[in-house]
Amino acid sequence: MSPCPEIVLGGPEVKLPVFNDRVPRLAMGPIVVGVDRHESQRRLICVEFLSDEWYLEANNALGGLKVGDHDLVVAHLTDTSSHSIIFRDGRVSIAPGAESATVIMKQTTATMTAVRNGTLSALTAIQEGHIEVQGDVRALLAASEALRAVDEALSSISS
Repeated sequence: MSPCPEIVLGGPEVKLPVFNDRVPRLAMGPIVVGVDRHESQRRLICVEFLSDEWYLEANNALGGLKVGDHDLVVAHLTDTSSHSIIFRDGRVSIAPGAESATVIMKQTTATMTAVRNGTLSALTAIQEGHIEVQGDVRALLAASEALRAVDEALSSISS
């Protein structure tokens, strides 16, 4: 991990920014994963969303998560990237690509960013046609609690 460019905080009483009373979730761009202390300054340590480092941090955050017995691969496709959330044998992981997906969610990068930032709900995006869902929707709905737990766990890599 490398320091975020041009983000240097001074003094020992620095607090990380919070938006809407919570730390931002999986926003596109740098994700804060810690604070690097340097003499009188602190630098935010961050990783780029969907970078190799981000996948490592994300899978570390998902490591001990209990997700039930779902057998499901949810692929998220945008105009610039793809990644999958994989539920197998009571465990969950996240990986680049969209192979062997049970459910595919197609969206633009702008829609993905809005959903991740909380300015657009996924349900509204689906209802308005901004996210196209293909595949086994029943399996997706059955895993809604597990997906909510994944979302919560992944938000921890931003705190």
